[in-house]
Amino acid sequence: RQMCIRDSINAEYGSWFFTMSEEAAAAKQRGNELYKARDFHGAIQAYTEAINLDPANPTYYSNRSAAWQACNNLQETLRDCVKAVQLDPGFLKCLQRGLKVASTLGHLDQALEFAHNLAAADPAESGAPELLSRQRELYLEGCVDLEKKEYGRSLNKFAQVQDLGLSFRDLVLKQAECFLGLGNGSQTQRLTLQLIRENPDDVDAYTLRGMALYLCDNVDQAVKHLQEALRRDPEHKLAMRQLKTVRGLQRLHKEIKDFMFKRNFEEAAGKLSEALDLDLLFGMRLQFISDRAVCYLRTYQDEACVADCTEALEMQPDTVSVLNTLISAYLHMASFDKALETAEHLMEVSSTEESHKRLSEVKFEQKKAARPDYYAWLEVNRIASMKEIKEGYHKRAMELHPDKHPEDKEAAENKFKEMQVAYEVLSTPEMRELYDKGHDYESIQEQLQRRQHGHGHSHLSLIHI
Repeated sequence: RQMCIRDSINAEYGSWFFTMSEEAAAAKQRGNELYKARDFHGAIQAYTEAINLDPANPTYYSNRSAAWQACNNLQETLRDCVKAVQLDPGFLKCLQRGLKVASTLGHLDQALEFAHNLAAADPAESGAPELLSRQRELYLEGCVDLEKKEYGRSLNKFAQVQDLGLSFRDLVLKQAECFLGLGNGSQTQRLTLQLIRENPDDVDAYTLRGMALYLCDNVDQAVKHLQEALRRDPEHKLAMRQLKTVRGLQRLHKEIKDFMFKRNFEEAAGKLSEALDLDLLFGMRLQFISDRAVCYLRTYQDEACVADCTEALEMQPDTVSVLNTLISAYLHMASFDKALETAEHLMEVSSTEESHKRLSEVKFEQKKAARPDYYAWLEVNRIASMKEIKEGYHKRAMELHPDKHPEDKEAAENKFKEMQVAYEVLSTPEMRELYDKGHDYESIQEQLQRRQHGHGHSHLSLIHI
């Protein structure tokens, strides 16, 4: 009797399972037809019905993953690929799709697992794990550099990842963050716009774009984008913090621009200091420190200017505008050796005509500072008339004549010659003009020779008469 009951149950359940399998196949066929008709959502419903009827069939998950992919729902695509491969580890189509989708989503560990399984299932794909491992390594190195605020190094690593054929949302977002850190708001805007077009609800992209817009002095649009980010995620901490900062800076920024326009550099420096107390972006902080250095330079607060330039160059080495400001500060301070060292470094960084001119200027100022003060030699001021210069010369000639200093005649003769040179330069209008411009005696002679070249005569120095 028990055997009869068992046979009866087996017969009944066998028929039931057969019926379920047929219904699942029929649902799958409907899904295929809907997929061909591009009714992807209808196809997903049909494939889901097939899966519910026969959850151990990997083909149904594979078909539904293709429909999810057509709907651009990559998370669900990946989930179905994982399930299909669990049921059939050698399912090539799902291994390939899973690798592609996991890579696109930036799930590099999961993508690497797919790559290893794919290589095991298909020898032709044996290079996939090595390539993806290298891409993953470069991406992680770029992320570490980004954490350290080494934006240039980070960008280079991310570019290498893309050169190897891999790009995904988080990679592009981090590139945008690097450009923002470097103060390149335009590139940040371009990349974040690309992300927003791909996903209009990308809160991080809206936030970074808002920050970039502010960096580019488009305050109204910056506020709008940060508000859009918070509308989608009211608890987004970075968007909240940056919106507060932008609103705080709106007033200060206007005042800074007004004071700079009016050339009230002292007030502008004060407002920049207030702004620097806020939670600023790296690129914005760098710009404000550089601007304050210029304000300090214009108000002859040279030590403060040097301090700001030094900080700016630590943040972003070899910035040409900051190097030029630093050179000017050193010249104000008569620190000619430091000015020359900085100007030579500027030439190494940017070998342009302007840099050549800057180096020549520093060398000229250094030479100018080392020349003797001819006005002091004759004991006259810099606006002395020709009569006063002659009187000064005769007075000093009487005082310095070697016959009046027999105790050290050689030293007296040298001083007397220097005084004669001073008189020669200051009593000759062309020479005096060049001297007042900063030329020393040797340079004055060179300039006069250039001017008089071809005129058949040249200036004769008094010390040779």
